[in-house]
Amino acid sequence: MKGMVWSSDCKSWYQNKEGKVTALWWSTCTHYWWRLRKFRTQHFSGIQRSKNAAVH
Repeated sequence: MKGMVWSSDCKSWYQNKEGKVTALWWSTCTHYWWRLRKFRTQHFSGIQRSKNAAVH
């Protein structure tokens, strides 16, 4: 998250004592769960991979 507004020289609750941002989510755990409780296919795009696992 280096270079993001909440990790700059200003102080915020996103930063730990050393000034580093270590959180991956900006809100509460409950909000995180609520947002991710269902997989929304419209938010993703994909490609079909080869059936041969050795190709990867």
